[in-house]
Order: sequence, then C-alpha cells, then structure tokens
Amino acid sequence: MRLGAQWDTDCAFEANYNWKQRMIDLFSINTLTDANGEPYKQALWDDPFQADMCEIMRTLISKGILRDKENKTVKLNELHEHPDVFDNIECAKINENAGGICAVAGSSYFEKTGWTILFGGDSIGV
Repeated sequence: MRLGAQWDTDCAFEANYNWKQRMIDLFSINTLTDANGEPYKQALWDDPFQADMCEIMRTLISKGILRDKENKTVKLNELHEHPDVFDNIECAKINENAGGICAVAGSSYFEKTGWTILFGGDSIGV
C-alpha cells in the first residue's frame, strides 16, 4: 500500500491507536482536514490512504494552530509562499541542538500497531 501510494518520506505512516483523542484533548479539534483543505466528514476521522502525520499537519495549519513566523494563519493552498510555517513545529528532543522526533515505531515501518505519535509531553526526558 505504501509503495502504491508512493509514500517515501519518513513521516508517511499509518498508526492504528487512538492518537485522534490526544489531538482532541490538546487542540479541541474534532475533525481532520483532507488534501484539498476540506474537513473530513464526521464519519471519517482518519483516511487510511492519507499518511497520519500529513493529516495532522494539514489540520493544525487549517485550524490556525500552526502559523507562519509572523504568527499569521496560512491557507493550505498558499503553503508554497510560507514554507517557514514548518519551522514552528517542535517535536520531542533531548536538547536544543538535537533534531526532534514526532513519531516512533517499535516494529516494522509497515505495521500500524508499531507507531506512536508524540503529542504534547508524550516523551521521556532523561
């Protein structure tokens, strides 16, 4: 399925645990945004043919939670004009100079049961 959809980035995965509830709790979001910038129909909370991380980022942008460096909202169809919006994503990291980790897999890349998305403090600091 991944190869057929040409999912070839390190964020192109599907998880099967309830990460949506964590998103609702943190951001008061009750529907995801599709590739066209439209909200999913209520019955479809997660499209199995869209990478979870893409659904999350699109939704955070379309809801105005993830903004550009001037704190202005960005429309999805204008992202090419505001590539800096992605600089505002902060994922769990061990120190200021380290790269962040937004999701981890405890098994094969292709196994949905192995993926965990790290939302708001869902990490261990040592």
